[in-house]
Amino acid sequence: GGLLSTAFAQGAQLERISSDKTRVIIQVDASKAEGRRFALQDGDQLRIPSVLDKIYDQVELFGHVYRPGAFAWYDGMRLTDLLGGMSELQQQADLEYLLIRREAPQTLDVELLSANLKAALQEPESAKNIRLHSRDRVYVFKLGDDCAEGKRCRSEIVRELLNEQNAQARSGEMKPIITVGGQVRAPGSYPLEQGMTVSDAIRAAAGLNERAYVEQAELVRFNTSGGERRVAEVLELDLQGVLRGNPAADVPLQPYDNLHIKVIPQWSDEWTVSLEGEFNFPGNFTIHRGETLRDVLDRAGGLTNDAFPSAAILLREELKEREQQSIADAAAKLRSDLASLALESAAAGDDSAAETIAMGNSLLAQLQDAEATGRLVLPFDRLVNGESADELLSLEMRDGDRLLMPGKKFEVTVIGEVQQPTSHLFETGMTRDDFIAKSGGLTRKADKRNIYVVRASGEVVGTQKSRWLGRRGDIQLRPGDTIVVPLNADRMRPMAFWTGVTQILYQGAISVAAVKTFNN
Repeated sequence: GGLLSTAFAQGAQLERISSDKTRVIIQVDASKAEGRRFALQDGDQLRIPSVLDKIYDQVELFGHVYRPGAFAWYDGMRLTDLLGGMSELQQQADLEYLLIRREAPQTLDVELLSANLKAALQEPESAKNIRLHSRDRVYVFKLGDDCAEGKRCRSEIVRELLNEQNAQARSGEMKPIITVGGQVRAPGSYPLEQGMTVSDAIRAAAGLNERAYVEQAELVRFNTSGGERRVAEVLELDLQGVLRGNPAADVPLQPYDNLHIKVIPQWSDEWTVSLEGEFNFPGNFTIHRGETLRDVLDRAGGLTNDAFPSAAILLREELKEREQQSIADAAAKLRSDLASLALESAAAGDDSAAETIAMGNSLLAQLQDAEATGRLVLPFDRLVNGESADELLSLEMRDGDRLLMPGKKFEVTVIGEVQQPTSHLFETGMTRDDFIAKSGGLTRKADKRNIYVVRASGEVVGTQKSRWLGRRGDIQLRPGDTIVVPLNADRMRPMAFWTGVTQILYQGAISVAAVKTFNN
């Protein structure tokens, strides 16, 4: 049926059984008449291979451009012939650092070299407008290391190219790589090119960011001492001179050099705090490091007449993270205790621990669903009572802080092991036990000795004896208080640690409820 268009006729192979009954391969050029006239014998097998998939006389374009893909290459082709102008580039393309992957013709070793498209466009006839080779791959990056949708990050692409280049390094050969860190737009590792200097490294890392200290930089250089050990040398660089184009300051780089750009002393990013609720001017406020609670209260115009300072809520992200970790640790400990108790009970054939295990599993489920709030308890009532509040007002604010100031509260809430957990209207003269009685009294699982009160501020008031044991509880209640009746841990073995679990759950639930009530 003739040859296909993809056939490589010059490489046809004829497999033949020779006279001594061995198989031999005969090379036949089926593209020529002589080869096509080659006489066949019984048992011959003719194979026509396909042309290689490798495409020659092309260059490929990747990255932050509108039309990536393969393009025809011709002798004398330059970078600007591939990228003729700004219309080919997407917004925020890095014009000053393009990376070209090139294969050596004889060895196929990978070479990485950079190009400055901005300079090439300005001086198209100069050496800055690099001549492209067949099978070059040109990568255009976005400024910084942000990933555009559907595209790979700058650092990811460079890392893959470096890995490919480093894999071909000969034994004992230093890999051509440098690292740029600190206050640059795209920190990371980059290929070391011939004649590369500090300014080239900054160009590779997409330039300095707004926090960079431009007077001085640091270069850590690693040398081998007598081939026995590696020694680090720290060089102080005149970065201002480098940026001004002073050749004496623009130090040539060596393999494994680490350039570090310092941050401006006492630089801090803008922080934002939120004041919500009963402030004269609530809202989001931009602050700087060192601003205090007094400062932001003044900027918010102070509190309204309807504010209830005793119930103020300060939410802080770093506390939330620590609380969530504490909850996770408690859950892990509880899970371990339950597993140990179940094994001990099974080994002893004892069914008496079944109730404890069931209750523990219930607590574990609640712990796993528990939500940390990151609440910082503040003695805001000092502002109302005329007490010294300097320590409170000197509290330094942090980025992301939320200060919630609710309106006045008129209720007392009872939760935990009571017949009907609910809230009651505060009445002067009523005690803790009076409110428990209004909630139907204690359940049989209640811990009568360890009932406690959580103030509206989040402060926990210690245990007092109760009339449920013959003496009347004498905690002075206030509007916004929550009475907590905990689970009696002594009824279920071993529950010493589990008492702490119930406290985490109860007090966490109070904080969550306070925040949700405010948000509603």
